[in-house]
Amino acid sequence: MKFELFTVFASSVALLSSFVSAGEECEVCIKVIEDVRARMEKKDLNKKDKIEAALGDYCNPDKTKLTQREKKICYYIDPIKRDVAQPFSLGMPADRVCKRIN
Repeated sequence: MKFELFTVFASSVALLSSFVSAGEECEVCIKVIEDVRARMEKKDLNKKDKIEAALGDYCNPDKTKLTQREKKICYYIDPIKRDVAQPFSLGMPADRVCKRIN
């Protein structure tokens, strides 16, 4: 009985920690998208090629000092820049862009 209770408790903790880490990744993704949007000129916010270039510049370690979490998000975003640029160019909020790519 004690073992079963411990197993249920351990499973609950593991599940909860996975939700927390997913939430942290969303926060970092939102920060990255908002930082990229803030660096861009207003006239370029709806141009996909400019958005892709801005994402590349932001994620370039030579140009920007990033935290480990930001580097991780950039690692995920880099191969799918075009997919990220589409909703970004339509003015979709950062949280919805991140939910789409997650």
